[in-house]
Amino acid sequence: MNKTRRFALPILAALLVSAWLATGSRAMGPEDMNLCLCRHVIGRLLCKDIEEIEYIGRMADGTYGFSVFYASKPTRFYCYVSEQNIQVRGRAATPITRTIPYVFDKNSRCGIVALEVPECPNKNDIICCAVRKKEDVEEEKFWSRTIPALLDEDLKSVFGKDANATKPAK
Repeated sequence: MNKTRRFALPILAALLVSAWLATGSRAMGPEDMNLCLCRHVIGRLLCKDIEEIEYIGRMADGTYGFSVFYASKPTRFYCYVSEQNIQVRGRAATPITRTIPYVFDKNSRCGIVALEVPECPNKNDIICCAVRKKEDVEEEKFWSRTIPALLDEDLKSVFGKDANATKPAK
């Protein structure tokens, strides 16, 4: 019975943290950007280098688990990225719970966090961008062309190489 309780408590705690972090809004942005934001925010809050923050896994939609050596022992942190906030919760001796606002720029597909921690010398904004897929780049190229260029392409595809309407017929 005691062994069952020992294993059930961490699982129950992880589920409760996931439910707490996931309440209220849906996850925002691509997963690679969310992981980057979480890792950098935890690093800034603890004034640690991001290489020291290890990704454990995904707990629920938008909730990620991390492990970092903090307060003389490995400590778990959970992070959730919503539409306007990043929520971080640490299971340290003194629990850490922070909600940090951020801005998601849809054009650049980047999340921008202005987070200053007095103890940490790094005062720059945290900027994490989603990896652009090949389809997104091709679509952007398509829509960045002028309308006459698009019309010329359509005419050439329909009528072949000689699609010039101003040219006299033979």
